[in-house]
Amino acid sequence: MANDVERPGVESSSSLSLTGSPLGGITAEDAGTGFWFVRFPKKVTGKSIFVSLQGKNISHGSINAVPCGGGVGNARATSCSANDNGNHVLVGTYDENGDPVDRPFYIMAVG
Repeated sequence: MANDVERPGVESSSSLSLTGSPLGGITAEDAGTGFWFVRFPKKVTGKSIFVSLQGKNISHGSINAVPCGGGVGNARATSCSANDNGNHVLVGTYDENGDPVDRPFYIMAVG
């Protein structure tokens, strides 16, 4: 998502604020083209993380998500370059060729 593009539920800025969340306080920080650090108000360690692309043509691309915090003894997480703790998830969105591209997405932590 480019910072100058508005999407439902997202305020445009360098540190995006997601709205409509049942948990409240979820934020997303741009980590480069196609990548976002999503911060949850509570630890997501041990929770199931669900992500999906939002909008038209969602079959033309892909998305993945991995919890951060691997650098702090969490075997089920990756060591993120920034925000390496149990409250953050690194999300990547890609075009049909597998190249990183900014795409709107949904994210949910359950457990």
